[in-house]
Amino acid sequence: MDETPLNNVLIRSLRSVGTALGLKDNSPFVSANDGIAIQSDGKTLITVTSNDIVILGESFQNKLINTLSTETTPDINQRLDSFLNGISDNLVRLNHVGINYFSDSMQEETQRIKALSVSSDIPLFEEQSSEPDERWLFLGSIEYWQNPLVEMVLSNESKRSEMPWKPQFQIDIDTTLTIEEIKTLTDKHLGKGFVKWQLDIPDYGTVLAMGHIGKVNGVNMSLGIGTDKRGTENHRKNELKPLI
Repeated sequence: MDETPLNNVLIRSLRSVGTALGLKDNSPFVSANDGIAIQSDGKTLITVTSNDIVILGESFQNKLINTLSTETTPDINQRLDSFLNGISDNLVRLNHVGINYFSDSMQEETQRIKALSVSSDIPLFEEQSSEPDERWLFLGSIEYWQNPLVEMVLSNESKRSEMPWKPQFQIDIDTTLTIEEIKTLTDKHLGKGFVKWQLDIPDYGTVLAMGHIGKVNGVNMSLGIGTDKRGTENHRKNELKPLI
């Protein structure tokens, strides 16, 4: 099967994050066939190869990708490498990777993912979505809250025209940076005005910033960057509710 441009960009991006974390002996990535995988508690959560994206043993490639789209943002990997080098002293961990895709029935799709979760013996959780047309699901173990998760955001197919930034593949990292430092560094390495969304907690501060690195095969690649105020342990233990 032919290689897919998106997958090649993803593999290079994930390897770059793995290399940066490997310098801290904190990389959850392992080599897998011609690609890369994320493991947690000895179980494989997601594998990206040159022509497939596999979660819980099932392909989700076709839910994301539009092979007819030839639009490709230049220098995605070079800019990401530059950014990761620029924050090497402040990078803490991989929080999660995630896919966001459209579904005709979010309820039926959730049930399908539940079945995969059961058969794979990998826990499934849900975070209360702030958007009525989305469901936020997370796969992995929260017993050790430092371990990465895989997020699956389901979006209502009927709202596709209103969400041009989807489908999406997201890489999310934890750092010790302030929101001001993140904006300065992303402007420098990823492009001016990179941060397009941030999560602000009243009377506390900004815990997360996000922007798009680029687009390949019709899929937006986004980068989430947790600030020094992000409470990953609290999120794991108090905001994720088990579905099985």
